[in-house]
Amino acid sequence: MGRAMRLRLIVGVLTSMLPAFPSFAIDFPNHADICVDGIVSKEKLAKAILKQNSNWSRLYIDASDAGSEPKWRRMLTDDKFCVKDPGCLGPPSGKAIQSSKKPPQDYSVANEILGRLRFEVAEAIQTNVDGRYYSMTNRNIGTDYFLGKDTQSQITCVGPDIPEAPKATVLKLPVRLRANSDDLNIDAGRDKNLFKTVKPATVSFTRDGIQKSNATKLQTALGYAIPISIDGENSQTFNYFNGEVVPYISTSQSTTKVDGKAATLADTNNVAVGTLFNSQAVFNSLPDVNNVFVAKPQYLWNTKDKSEIASLKFIYQPWTRVLNTPIQLGRFLEATWLTLIFDLRDDVGEYTKIGIDPKTALMHTSFHRAGSKFGFAVSTLETGPHLVLTVTETLLYGFAGSLRQLNLFDSTLSYYFDSTSNLAFTVSYSKGRPKLLRPDFLPSFSARLSSPALSRHR
Repeated sequence: MGRAMRLRLIVGVLTSMLPAFPSFAIDFPNHADICVDGIVSKEKLAKAILKQNSNWSRLYIDASDAGSEPKWRRMLTDDKFCVKDPGCLGPPSGKAIQSSKKPPQDYSVANEILGRLRFEVAEAIQTNVDGRYYSMTNRNIGTDYFLGKDTQSQITCVGPDIPEAPKATVLKLPVRLRANSDDLNIDAGRDKNLFKTVKPATVSFTRDGIQKSNATKLQTALGYAIPISIDGENSQTFNYFNGEVVPYISTSQSTTKVDGKAATLADTNNVAVGTLFNSQAVFNSLPDVNNVFVAKPQYLWNTKDKSEIASLKFIYQPWTRVLNTPIQLGRFLEATWLTLIFDLRDDVGEYTKIGIDPKTALMHTSFHRAGSKFGFAVSTLETGPHLVLTVTETLLYGFAGSLRQLNLFDSTLSYYFDSTSNLAFTVSYSKGRPKLLRPDFLPSFSARLSSPALSRHR
């Protein structure tokens, strides 16, 4: 491995292992719990949210009830809620210094709890008040919504109540099944709309009676999500920071067998192991953008030509109100959602074995490529069977290696049999360069599964 390549790999791994803080996803209550005459009661909503987290509930109980405004409102809107309040005192945040003396109590933990509460509440309003079950004029109002009467900046209860059945069927294991390891950072528990755009693992068998041949294809990545969390004090840089690690194993296998002849293996057949480091950050200087960073060290074995390669991939996704966030398509298409997909990526690879095939060995040179993946996804409401169409184009430029330009067009149409988005019948078409990414039309039965591990915001 070259010195420059080795340095890039080491720096990349160190950069990807960033600290993260734990998050708490708010479940927006049902109509029956918070609606009064078709309008959300601010008091009922606030108290329903406070009950969902023991830290919030404990602080609400312990803090004093002084002031002209009710305590639930001050907790969400008053920056001086904990000033000189003995109910907010506790051990200092972060790891206590080893000492024979007990460290003095302060307000730091209480202030962190308040900051987390207000951030999560603002995110819950922006995410859930989307016109399906609740609607309002300004979803970006944040916790200022709780100021004034219920009719001021009101949230209106619309449509049917939030369905309960899908919640009961969501799998709770931290296991994720996808077609590609790049998508293992998407969590089904929080990212329900984005999860529908993820290409599922596929397995297919085709019999051609005219050519008298069989074709078998398998593409899957299986990962186990592990949240990362550390103790920390209020940051002057980050409004929010969170992360996880997903060790995984993946494979792509394609075999064609003509009757009476030996089986033919695809040039891209491989097995790989790696770890996906996934983190997201909202900076104080740019609060409307959630910056998602993914780093993926991997080792891959080509099962046809026996070549081996160590690689490191970086992906950056800006989540804004327009990019990577599902958008409802107007009044007449309120059950249909559009997601504009965009990321920036950088790939570095070092071949440790060039393989046994002299033809492909000439192309097996270490590389450095950078570019973007972009496209769109259209999905219907997931309260039952639903459709998802995803179309993407990946363009990469090779700064080092045998190829200068790479592109892959990929489109997938999936019909999911129920609200879980776990099982589907899928038709896909892909075409790309180099020739190893040849055109492919594939109907298949597909599956994927996931569980809450990392909350995605915006």
